Amino acid sequence: MQRLFIFGFILMLMNSGFSQSKSMTVPFVSYWALGDIYNFKVSKINEQWKEDKLIKTDTTAYLANFEVIDSTENSYKIKWSFQTQLVNNIELSDRVLEKLAKYQMTHVIYRTSEVGAFIEIENWQEISTMMQSLLKDISEAMAADGVAKKEALDQAFQPLITVYGSKEGIEQVVFKEIHHFHFPLGSEFKVKKTLKYKDLLPNLIGGEPLKADGKIYFKEVDFDENYCVLIQELQVNPKDSKRLISEFLGQMKLEKGNEMAQIINTGKIDVRDYNRYAYYYDPGVPVEIDAQRETLIDLGKEKGRKVEKIRIELVE
Repeated sequence: MQRLFIFGFILMLMNSGFSQSKSMTVPFVSYWALGDIYNFKVSKINEQWKEDKLIKTDTTAYLANFEVIDSTENSYKIKWSFQTQLVNNIELSDRVLEKLAKYQMTHVIYRTSEVGAFIEIENWQEISTMMQSLLKDISEAMAADGVAKKEALDQAFQPLITVYGSKEGIEQVVFKEIHHFHFPLGSEFKVKKTLKYKDLLPNLIGGEPLKADGKIYFKEVDFDENYCVLIQELQVNPKDSKRLISEFLGQMKLEKGNEMAQIINTGKIDVRDYNRYAYYYDPGVPVEIDAQRETLIDLGKEKGRKVEKIRIELVE
C-alpha cells in the first residue's frame, strides 16, 4: 500500500509539472485545413501632423476573404481576396474614372510555412505590372484634364512606382496587413516573461536599415479558450536615430556649421510601434489586430508627426 501511495504521489507531481510547463508558454501554430475560409474587415488610416496641426488624413477600408487553397506537409498557400477602389484617394473626373475601371486588384496569393509563418507573395509580379500601368494611366489622364503637367505628375508618382516595382515593396509596404496577420505564427512565447529583442526597420530615406529595440509580452491569456492578447512594442535605437538625422541633413546638402551641428545634437527622429494582437492561437486565427507606427520628427524649425494605423477585425 505504501509503495502504491508513493507511486501515485510521483505520478501526481509529474502530471502537475507537465501541466504547469504547458501553461507557461503559448505556441502560435496554424491548424488550418484545405478550404478553410475566414472573413476580415481591414482599415488603414494615415495621419500627418505639422507642429500640432493635422494637415492630412487618408482612410481606406475593405473586406478581405482568407482562404486556404493548398496545404502540404511543409507549407500553406493562401488566397487573400478583396474588393477595393484602387484610386479612391485621388480626385478624378467621371470620364477618367470610367477609363480606369478596368483596373481591379482582386486577390493576393501568398505562401506560409507549415506553422503559418509568412514566406512570400507569389503573384507580386502581376500586382506590380498592373499597378505601374495604372499609375501611368492616372498620370496621363490627370494631365489631359489639366490637373498638372505630366512631368510633375510622373515625379509625384515616382515613390509609388518604386514601391510597386519590387517584391519587397509590395510585401513590406503595400500589404503590411498580411505581415501583421501572420506575425505571431510560428513562434512560442512565455506567458510571464517579457521577450526583449533586436530588430531592423527600413530606413526612411534609404540606406542601411535602422536598429530597433523591441519587446513582446502578454496582456491576457485564456488557456481554456486558446485565446490571448499579445503586445509588441518597438522603438528605433537612439544612436541610429542620430545617424538618420545626419544622413537626412546630408541629403539636403546643408553646409556644415554651428546650425547643422546643433540640429544633429538636439534633433530627434523617433519611430515607435505599438501593436496589439487578440488571437485564437489554436487554430491560428486573429480576432482583432491593432497596429500603429508613430514617427516623430523634431529638427529645430521642422516639427511633425506621422501616424500609420492598421486594424484587422474578424467578421463573424
